[in-house]
Amino acid sequence: MRWQRPGERTVLPEEFIPIAEALGLINSIGGWVLDSAVRQLETWNLLFPDRQSINLSINVSARQLRTSPASSSTSKSSCSHAR
Repeated sequence: MRWQRPGERTVLPEEFIPIAEALGLINSIGGWVLDSAVRQLETWNLLFPDRQSINLSINVSARQLRTSPASSSTSKSSCSHAR
C-alpha cells in the first residue's frame, strides 16, 4: 500500500504505518486492505476462471497480528470471499 498525496510525493509504508499504529488506526487500515485485496482476488478468479489459481500476498502489521480483532477480521474476510 502506498499513500499518494495529490500533488506531492508518494508516502511509503515505513513512513505512515508507525503513525497509524501510534494513532490506533492500523487495525482499521489493515482490515480495509485485507477486504479490498480479497475482493480483488475474487474478481480476478471470476474474470479468469481457466487459471489454476491466483495467489495473493498481503503484508500485515505486527501490531495488527497481535490483536484478536485483526485475527478475527482476517478469518472473516477470507471466509466471506472464498470460492
